[in-house]
Amino acid sequence: MEFLRFLISIIKKLLKNKSLFIQNYNNIISLIFTNFINQFYIIMKKILALTTFASLLLTFNAHAENRFGVQASANGSAGVLYYIDDYKYAIGTQFQRNSDNNALGKTSTNDVSLFARAGQKIHDKTYVYGGLLYTQSFGQTNGIDINKEYSIAPYALVDYHLTDHVFINGYIFPVTYKHVNLEGAESYTTYKYPSAGIGVSYMF
Repeated sequence: MEFLRFLISIIKKLLKNKSLFIQNYNNIISLIFTNFINQFYIIMKKILALTTFASLLLTFNAHAENRFGVQASANGSAGVLYYIDDYKYAIGTQFQRNSDNNALGKTSTNDVSLFARAGQKIHDKTYVYGGLLYTQSFGQTNGIDINKEYSIAPYALVDYHLTDHVFINGYIFPVTYKHVNLEGAESYTTYKYPSAGIGVSYMF
């Protein structure tokens, strides 16, 4: 799309000034060709990345012990997760939207998280995990735009397989490291102790 806009703008300029086209014919052709190659390269990179990701998913799904699912937590977050190697490992991502109004201003953030954990079975339907959660926040805090805000938190989780498709869990974050940089303000770091919650997953 960007290449087409670029090409149309060039054509419009050439129609207005034919002598300019004659004088700079070689440069114009070279510029168009270079732009086309750059756009083609970007598109091919995206296609390759998507193909690689799809291939990995298909490879994992070829084994019965790897399962894909969706999850939701009581804190309002929701996302997707992938269990690997007979539930020994799990990776995934989740999203949470926060909104609040107070005397300091409006807070409206979108939190995107990535997590990974490893564990083992301790009972027929019960697994215990240790993992790490990384969260990036976007939006406003107390009416001030967020330049950069992220948090890193280790956590422990107990997963109970209620049925073959429905899993329930309880988790705890002993400590959360949080770095905040707001528009026009100094960066600061905070530590949050501890927090816990419950969640549910549906596995396909």
